[in-house]
Amino acid sequence: ATGLVVAPGFIDLHSHGQDAENYRYKAMDGVTTALELEVGAWPIKSWYAAREGKALINFGASSGHIPACIAVMHDSGTFLPRDNVISEKPTADQQRQILADVEQGLREGALGIGMGLAYTPQESPEDILRVFELAARTRRTIFVHMRNPGGLPPGVVDSIQEMVGDAAITGASVHIVH
Repeated sequence: ATGLVVAPGFIDLHSHGQDAENYRYKAMDGVTTALELEVGAWPIKSWYAAREGKALINFGASSGHIPACIAVMHDSGTFLPRDNVISEKPTADQQRQILADVEQGLREGALGIGMGLAYTPQESPEDILRVFELAARTRRTIFVHMRNPGGLPPGVVDSIQEMVGDAAITGASVHIVH
């Protein structure tokens, strides 16, 4: 290895490219594990089954709050919401089903809970607190793309305070992706 750089395999915690082509490029860059932790996946069982025995590298995903919202609220989006999740507040029944789906994903092998509050803007702070309670109860980390910055100067403080506050109230672990 004289004259070369030797490094262990890299673990990519924020990898939205979860297909054969992306895995091939990642392997050429030295990535040995690609994890979809922010958006996550749902349903988890079929997500893992689609990659099992076919991927060039290791893979994993969180139980995706966004894809669960898309499914429950009949949004026309695929990876990210397009309509209903963006424009409508989930009903109490929808919120219960979203939480049940996320919890099912945890039982099926998800690595944590993925959330993208910037993409689910109608969810209330109380709705999000329920997800943190689930994370605390199951002892899983939440990987989150925070809400778009609000009105408190310098603009991102209120988004960070929501995440830190929810983690403090529930005891859940949180990884702020961005």
